[in-house]
Amino acid sequence: MTAAIAASTQMSGRGLRPYDPRRDMFALASLIEIGFPGRLEEAGERLIRGMRFFGRAGWLGAVLGRWVLPPAAFPYGYVWEQNGQVVGNASVLPVRGFPERWVMANVAVRPEYRGRGIARDLVRACLELTRRRGGRKVILQVDFGNEAALALYRSQGFQMLSERRTWRADARRLELQVASSEKARPRLPQEWRQQWALARRLYPEGVIWPYPTSAALFRPLHLERLGRLEEPRNWIWVDDERILGSLTHRCGPTPGTLRLILVVEPAVRGRAESDLLAVALGGARTRAREYVLDYPLGQVEDLLRRMGWRPQRDLIWMGIDL
Repeated sequence: MTAAIAASTQMSGRGLRPYDPRRDMFALASLIEIGFPGRLEEAGERLIRGMRFFGRAGWLGAVLGRWVLPPAAFPYGYVWEQNGQVVGNASVLPVRGFPERWVMANVAVRPEYRGRGIARDLVRACLELTRRRGGRKVILQVDFGNEAALALYRSQGFQMLSERRTWRADARRLELQVASSEKARPRLPQEWRQQWALARRLYPEGVIWPYPTSAALFRPLHLERLGRLEEPRNWIWVDDERILGSLTHRCGPTPGTLRLILVVEPAVRGRAESDLLAVALGGARTRAREYVLDYPLGQVEDLLRRMGWRPQRDLIWMGIDL
């Protein structure tokens, strides 16, 4: 399919070609900024600055950049070139540790070239590339309300997996309520499989982007098995001897942040979240300055706002099986 697209574009004076960091890195950084104005997080801003810096040096910058820049600067994918200018891009990368699961990102076209089918051809080419390299599933994120992007991905076979809202809270100003019951407590090492089963059932698409809901997120550490881990990392909410909610914390996306993985049965939402956050964070000895939480869109929003959480971004997770 990619060869057919490339042939047709050459005949019409347009150009689909593979992304080459030696010549395209600087242009890709500019295109990402144009395509996602004001929506890049701190890590994304750092990536753009690095790509601009090394991209100016051409092939030498691409060689040196591999020692400094993250893999996102060297994706697989395609660019669309028109009159010597890169006007469109789509990238794919395998998820580390899960070679059959790939992420599509940076699907962007300059405003003056939109509506010509460029994004569609870029997406199709990336899906074929992923299939050739052994990928079996491609996932992506779309900003809630971006109807043009949603229509594009649906037309190519993507389906919605989840709607998430990202919340952030200042660790020093979070107003934690006293747990309303004794149902929330630290998880015992032998209970991790039940906790994992709950997360897999409620979030089969994953709890941390872009990874699947794997056992590694919940499996007890060696010191935890020996009872020598002073600070718990997992808490559960139990009713009638059943785990109906859990909270896990992991290092966040940037230094000084702590990512919380909150999983709660729909039947007890609005009760379990408050208890879990209270027992997990109330006495936590952490150096984190900020907490990050992804939670289903539209759920317990009043509760989180009262506690001091700030909504940051609403995203739709989509996926396609190849």
